[in-house]
Amino acid sequence: DGQQTSKRILQVARVIEVVFLVAVAVMLIASVLLIANTIRLSIFARRRDGSYALANRAAATFYGLSPGELEGRSPQQLGAPPEGMARVDALDAEVFASAQERILAEDRIVDHEGRQRWYRIVKRPGFGADGTTVEQVIGMAVDVTEFKLAEQRLQREQARLRRSRGEARRLAR
Repeated sequence: DGQQTSKRILQVARVIEVVFLVAVAVMLIASVLLIANTIRLSIFARRRDGSYALANRAAATFYGLSPGELEGRSPQQLGAPPEGMARVDALDAEVFASAQERILAEDRIVDHEGRQRWYRIVKRPGFGADGTTVEQVIGMAVDVTEFKLAEQRLQREQARLRRSRGEARRLAR
């Protein structure tokens, strides 16, 4: 009788331990999702067929969707792919073929509202269970539009100053 009670207590303790571990795992996953969905960095993974395996809020917002609406669909399934996506698709194909990281230092893409946006995009291979087969391309895209617009304003001002300097030299003669 005492031995059965001890076995029962051990079983209950194991169940409590498993429930606790599951609760910790759920909390960790929820924390990661919260962080991934609150940052402005687009994080996503695409399968060989081009469909999104996962996407955070920033990545889905590019299409005007929620992450759940984007997952499982490709840009082509969402209608006309945004302008500039052909380069992104080509980069994915390179990563699948080479199993190497690829970077687009600056790429112009038109979002679902027709706005021109500039992104710095990093794509890395997502290996399968065998450790050698690339099953997904994991991507991160940083919106560098504000930097690009500031750079363009600076270039325009520099050109205006060069013209003004040239005009001043002509007038001084």
